[in-house]
Amino acid sequence: MDKERFVEILKLSVNEVLGVFSRLGLELLDWIGQNDTELVGVSIILFLSYALGILIASLIKRGILRSGRPGTLAFFFGSVVRIVVFIFGIVLALYVLNLQQSTTSLLAGVGILGVAIGFALQDVARDLVAGLFIILKQPFADGDLIRGGGYYGQVIHTDIRSTRLRTLEGQVVTIPNKDLFSLSVENFSRLKRRRLDLEVGVAYSSDLESIRETLKDALESVEHRLLTEDVQVYAKTFAASSIVFQIQIWLEKTAEPKFLESRHQAVIKIKEVFDQKGITIPYPISAIDYYQQGSDKVLAK
Repeated sequence: MDKERFVEILKLSVNEVLGVFSRLGLELLDWIGQNDTELVGVSIILFLSYALGILIASLIKRGILRSGRPGTLAFFFGSVVRIVVFIFGIVLALYVLNLQQSTTSLLAGVGILGVAIGFALQDVARDLVAGLFIILKQPFADGDLIRGGGYYGQVIHTDIRSTRLRTLEGQVVTIPNKDLFSLSVENFSRLKRRRLDLEVGVAYSSDLESIRETLKDALESVEHRLLTEDVQVYAKTFAASSIVFQIQIWLEKTAEPKFLESRHQAVIKIKEVFDQKGITIPYPISAIDYYQQGSDKVLAK
């Protein structure tokens, strides 16, 4: 649907709704002049529908909050229920006034207008639906450290349309919920623990088993280490100038400052114990052979 066609449909829908409201207003004024007593009944219907909507919405909010769901979800469903109940009361009042034809035309016009508006705001609708699913499934909560939507930081708050994130640089970023819902989100806080991974290379002539035990002993005292998990050290691969060890340390603190402090301590402890034990971290080494032209004999290295 092109832009001109959409604008034309939107104008027709608005005109249709305004026309129905105009006819409805005239019929209502005429009816009031002839049926004073029934006006009291209509007023009671509208008042009861409004009060009933508030009551049901309050009960729904209370039930959702008691279940441990976020307040945003309770507010959303409560508002939807209150509006639906009041609209039902308006439609019932119009039928009591014997304005069925106008009511039908009004609902049809509103339906067309709703479709046109929905087409224009489809991105907003996607954000709302994604926000609803995020709030229901709760892949992350306020205060969690996550990576998603191209950003890495701490969740400030999630509402029905977007999620606010505080990056590690201190900036506040607002991410549309559809970006977080349609892509993967990495949550570093959900399991209440986080793994620190390091790699270090040693010379090919080193005693690998001895170095492995040395690294384990040195890293046992890293701050914030999860005491129920042992320090894991594995020989990983043959690099150009060294054999690479992979080190895994589980931490009980997931916050970024604590993680950085633990990593800082681990690096320092590795350097200190290597200096004490005389273990070398090799520099990149290149071997150059010199040949005499026309001969395969090596002259120098």
